Amino acid sequence: AGGVKLATVAVVAVTVMSTLRGQEEPEVFKRRIPVLLVHRAMAVIVLFFLLHFLVTFSLAVTETFYGENPAFLRILFESMSAVVTNGLGNGITPILSTPGKIIICIAMFLGRIGPLTLVYALQRRQSYQPYRYPETSVHIG
Repeated sequence: AGGVKLATVAVVAVTVMSTLRGQEEPEVFKRRIPVLLVHRAMAVIVLFFLLHFLVTFSLAVTETFYGENPAFLRILFESMSAVVTNGLGNGITPILSTPGKIIICIAMFLGRIGPLTLVYALQRRQSYQPYRYPETSVHIG
């Protein structure tokens, strides 16, 4: 199955709760979650939502341009369905334009291989660095 796995969502949720509690590291069931795992989980979720946004935006543009113009919520549902490859649909795929159908096919493919595979594919090999840069403080809010 495509989409974001439940364990990935759980890692992010535990990280958020740990941050709200003022803990330096996320902990669950008396175990620490490695920072690298947290970074990968965040990257997967961000890439997933970015893919969903791009597919939805592309479908909205192509379908408006080619004249069929289905309701935005139907496009939103269809794009999410394609990205998570769950097999559901609301019946607009047959009436999509050719570019829209191609976008749906690409979304299904990318959703099937998964965001984590994309992270690993785009990631450079990490080599050992004998030095570390100094930390800096950034205001978040």
